[in-house]
Amino acid sequence: MKSSSLLAIAGLALGAAAPASAWVLEDCPPEKKAALVAYEQQVRQAQPGSPLYVPHPYPDTLPKLLADLEHSFRETWRTTPEKQVPAEDRRLLEALAGGKVRAVWEPVQDWTFIRCGRPGGLGLGDLVLLRLSDEAGQPLGRFALRESGHWAAAEFPQEGLEAAENRRAEGEFGSAAELASRWRASLAAEPSGAQWVVTHGTVRCPLVAPCLVFRAGGESYIVQRGVLFRLVLGGNLPRASELLSNLPRTAATNAVFAQVELGKRHLVTVGFDRVVFAERVEP
Repeated sequence: MKSSSLLAIAGLALGAAAPASAWVLEDCPPEKKAALVAYEQQVRQAQPGSPLYVPHPYPDTLPKLLADLEHSFRETWRTTPEKQVPAEDRRLLEALAGGKVRAVWEPVQDWTFIRCGRPGGLGLGDLVLLRLSDEAGQPLGRFALRESGHWAAAEFPQEGLEAAENRRAEGEFGSAAELASRWRASLAAEPSGAQWVVTHGTVRCPLVAPCLVFRAGGESYIVQRGVLFRLVLGGNLPRASELLSNLPRTAATNAVFAQVELGKRHLVTVGFDRVVFAERVEP
């Protein structure tokens, strides 16, 4: 797993779990941040056999990140007879164990309430998304890990028409700054602060298919599947916990959904419990 062959094939080193310029429009409140710190201590102190254990807590290199991913998958199937383990999982584990993996990775900011922890004090934090292929370049899948090193989500390759639809849904993935620069001409402004994000709302960006966000010309933008939206940061919308839950609707939430249902605006989470409108930018 830590062999030089893996490093030679991957050709990448994992820097900080998040870029120095990482930003969120509503950060976790102090009590949630304290819970995240406590959670980090628990993870770092966890021993083998604990559900919080990973070989390399809060990994800071690519080999450590891949080792944590391999550990998560082996733990998932630990009590399952080998013949019953899905073929795609076995293929992934064989590639990881042999050090024959190519990896493209990017840090991802979690712009949902989950970044600040789940009920009961479980801290989660932000993410790293890995796109893995074998040494021949054949895709192994996309894998999201929390910054702690815990596996969060996976998506394995599909074939035929399903694969084409899957690629369309995922959109492009790679350097956030490079992809944001493609919008320079149409916006007549220099993009900055480009990063990948996970969101909830009607502009939904799941763990294995995050969206690109950046700032340009005094505005903030999000790109979902190649479609550009401007984030409307003014106003005072109800909280995400009111709008995106099963709670009964109120006059305030009805007013918001009236605009969404007319197709004029979309909703997107931008941090702990904040949601804003997003307006499509026509080409």
